Amino acid sequence: MSYVWDADGNRINPATEETLENLVTTNSPPDVILSGEKTVALAATPEQLVATSTPCKFVWIGAPVTQATGAAVNTKLALIGDSNSQTIPLVQSNFEGFTIVISDASGIHINIGVNGESVRYAIFR
Repeated sequence: MSYVWDADGNRINPATEETLENLVTTNSPPDVILSGEKTVALAATPEQLVATSTPCKFVWIGAPVTQATGAAVNTKLALIGDSNSQTIPLVQSNFEGFTIVISDASGIHINIGVNGESVRYAIFR
């Protein structure tokens, strides 16, 4: 049997109108997608994915590949994390990428070992 839990870890009854409304409004799907490519200017110098506060529900990050063949564009892996530590590896050929659940995309930092290499991203708001 599966249960639904509130933000405080309490089991709730999803059949009640009030609870169901709360679940729908707080967990609604994103309605805007902002996408782009972040190029890191200096090797081994972490940079914010986006420079200004960008509230969101989650962010997808993937490696750039050529449209014609799907070949990797970067020559080194990218490391993803926060301002203090970038430890999540994104391999050069990982076009599928991964998703980070975060409330502000500007909290994500990118670190790549080669000047001018990049990551592609989509911010879901």
